Amino acid sequence: MFPRLKPDMWNSFRPYYSGGFTFVNPKFNNVVIKNNVKQYDVNSLYPHTMENYYLPYGLPLSKNVVDKIPNNDLDEKHFTLWKITLLSDLHLKDGYIPFIGKKNIFKGKGSEYLKTLDMKDVPILNLPSPIKLLFEKYYTGSYDMEPEFVFKVQRKFFEDYFEHWKEKKKNGGVDKVESKLMMNSLYGKYGQKIFFDSYKFTICHKTKTYSQELFSEKTDLTKEQQEDKVGKYIPVAIATSSFAKAITIKAVQQNAENFIYCDTDSMHLRIDNDVLPDGIDIDDDRFGAWKNEWDIKKFGYVIEAVYSGAKRYMVRFKKDGKPYNIVKVAGITNDDWKQKQTAKSFKKHIDFQIKIKEACLQKKSYIRVNDENLKLPGVFLKKIDKTLK
Repeated sequence: MFPRLKPDMWNSFRPYYSGGFTFVNPKFNNVVIKNNVKQYDVNSLYPHTMENYYLPYGLPLSKNVVDKIPNNDLDEKHFTLWKITLLSDLHLKDGYIPFIGKKNIFKGKGSEYLKTLDMKDVPILNLPSPIKLLFEKYYTGSYDMEPEFVFKVQRKFFEDYFEHWKEKKKNGGVDKVESKLMMNSLYGKYGQKIFFDSYKFTICHKTKTYSQELFSEKTDLTKEQQEDKVGKYIPVAIATSSFAKAITIKAVQQNAENFIYCDTDSMHLRIDNDVLPDGIDIDDDRFGAWKNEWDIKKFGYVIEAVYSGAKRYMVRFKKDGKPYNIVKVAGITNDDWKQKQTAKSFKKHIDFQIKIKEACLQKKSYIRVNDENLKLPGVFLKKIDKTLK
């Protein structure tokens, strides 16, 4: 049903595997928002798609078989990995949210989503069925589409697995934590790499610098041993993540006018407390439904918020007359620092962080940087010409 894949075949599927959709609406980027911010999360998004959507199985169908399948059935009755060749620049249609980005195309670390796809920079797109269907609706231009791999599909492969952990989750406590972990991590197991990389870090406390050296599992194996290695059935991970991504994109698009920020399975909106989002199923527990994560009774009222990029935002609440913050910034875990921030100081910190990262792009070593004025916790950042203060 789910055959183990040799490296060559696994690598041919890998370009179609991408992560979640994380995006800040440019209208609200780095803008102080006063009041009326709500967050909705999908309950168990990945388990929901694995349990309820049609997933691929087996090896890809032969070309002779694929040629006999009507085009509509390639997406509706099969799961297809499409190779899209641009014949002209493509443009996002008016009123639509972009979801094709540098992270998908260039495999870089950026997460900028593109309103215009330049055929010189982006000659080919690799899109699974759910994302390809949205692509056709959202972007306009000239392109060729070829079904590179086509799979048969079936539902309920994991029904017994999820039912077991759903029941155990009802016990609460440790069982609830374990159950959530077992359900949410399953999809990622199918996307695990065949060969793993690791890093060796060397820290010099005197110069406050460190270096890193990459070690690949491949280096310890002969060519024959590498070819004998097998990977898990990555098409399941591709399908699960692409269906999940499509769910989030569609929800964002239905609420485009009030949309602030999204990250994989969550969506932040600027709407009044007594207003519900458009076009989504809302329930606190049901798989696949959206939950109001910042319930007023539990969290209090939002005073102000700032969203400055992927996984970089601050929301200030007030409950029982006392303010407190929820802050998300990769690499900063100091809760005291987080609770002292205001929208103004948070913006100042993010501007500083961005300037450092821009300066780091052309450098190779690292230095520990502290900024007392911003009360920024010391973090390792790539070295620039002199210590930043």
